[in-house]
Amino acid sequence: MDMDLQQETSQVQVVSKQVVILSTTNDWKPWYQLKKDQAKRLKIWEFVDPEGTKKFEEEVVEPTEPQLIDYVKERPLQEGEVPQRSHLTEKERQLWREDRAGWKDDYARWATRQKHYEGFAYGILTTIGRTHLHLLSTEEDPRRRLQILQARFSLGTWANQEAMRQRYKSLHERPKAANLDSWFDDWIQIAVLGEEADLPEFKDLTP
Repeated sequence: MDMDLQQETSQVQVVSKQVVILSTTNDWKPWYQLKKDQAKRLKIWEFVDPEGTKKFEEEVVEPTEPQLIDYVKERPLQEGEVPQRSHLTEKERQLWREDRAGWKDDYARWATRQKHYEGFAYGILTTIGRTHLHLLSTEEDPRRRLQILQARFSLGTWANQEAMRQRYKSLHERPKAANLDSWFDDWIQIAVLGEEADLPEFKDLTP
C-alpha cells in the first residue's frame, strides 16, 4: 500500500471514532458537520454534497488494464493468435510493464475511493435513529440520502421551525430549583438554534 492510501485509511479510522446519532433536529448540525468533514477527508464531498451536481460514477472511472495486444508492434500476430509476453520485444515488454505498474497504482486508488464512497453511504444508515431508517429504505445514493435527511432535520424546514417554536414555548415556565441548570442549558440551546434559523421570535432572546 503506498503512502497516499495509508494516509487515507488512517483518516477513515480517525473520523470513524467520532459518532453522533441523528435522531432530532438538535442533532442535525453536529451530525452533518461530521459527515461533511468525513467526506472531505475521503475526497468524495463533491459527489455527496446535497447542493452539488457531480456524479461519482461519471467522474471516478475504473482505469483500464493495459492489454498485451496493444503493445505487440514489431511481430505481426496471426489471425486468432492470442498475444503472449513472448511476442513482445524487450522494448515493448518494458513499456508494458511500466504502464501496468501505473495501472495498478491507479486501480488501487480507484478501488479505495469506491470503497470510501460505498462505505459513506452505509455510514449514513448506521448513524441515524432506528425510527428514521424508513426514510432511506428505497434510496442508496449517498447524496440523495443527505438531501432526504436535510429536508427532515434541517432547521430551515417549516416543520422543524414549528417544533422549535413549541419547544421555546414549553421553556417559558421556569422549573423547580432542582432542574434549573438543565432548564437553563435547554434555553441556551434553543436560543442558539432559533437564532441560526433566523426566526423573528428568537431575536435578542434572553432568559
